[in-house]
Amino acid sequence: MKNKKTIKIADSQILAKGIFKKTFWPWLLVIAAALTLAVFFALIAIEFFNAPRCQEHLCETFFAYSSHYSGVINVLLIVAAALVLVAILSAILFIRKRSLIVSTAALTYKRGRKVIHIPFESIQDIDIGASSITVTVPYNKFKFKKLKNRKEVYDTLFTRLNTSVTTTTTKTVISPYQSLTAMAAPLLENPTLEGKLAYFQKLHESGLITDKQYDKYVAQSRKADSEK
Repeated sequence: MKNKKTIKIADSQILAKGIFKKTFWPWLLVIAAALTLAVFFALIAIEFFNAPRCQEHLCETFFAYSSHYSGVINVLLIVAAALVLVAILSAILFIRKRSLIVSTAALTYKRGRKVIHIPFESIQDIDIGASSITVTVPYNKFKFKKLKNRKEVYDTLFTRLNTSVTTTTTKTVISPYQSLTAMAAPLLENPTLEGKLAYFQKLHESGLITDKQYDKYVAQSRKADSEK
């Protein structure tokens, strides 16, 4: 489900878009650098305007007076530049552009070059948190954090999954976020190859996994059993 290929989705297929909270913490380093310099120059200014003037030529103006502290100022400028550089690098490395799109066929998440494409037929469970949505697929979970409109995205997913799971065949209709405990009963009661196969059969009959996924899981289970 993960890949780095660009997935183009037509506007007519988009049902909902995730809105992520912006991350500002790297810019706190820039603010810290600016405040450090501002406070230090403010202290020099207080001293300049309140302390008796020296007779040297360097004491005639504020900027001339501050040259007495040139060593400290140079150190502070280096520290401030380092903080700004760290903030810029952090923004590049950790604050990457994100997008989450619920279309008519899948959920697609992109962060930087990383793309996660989750077809609806592979989704077993969805859950909503304080600021996130968790999507469960066979053998994996994807948690999408800092979503401002998480309820809108969750409701769209729930509605679409309810619609897409309905089938005209003999498959069982199941709520997309329903607990799979009952379906896992054969596996829990009989944790053998037969139990695993029965579990995957129920997932397949319920439309939660595709024919290709079913064949893959069965093959993996048989291989693991033969290697015991």
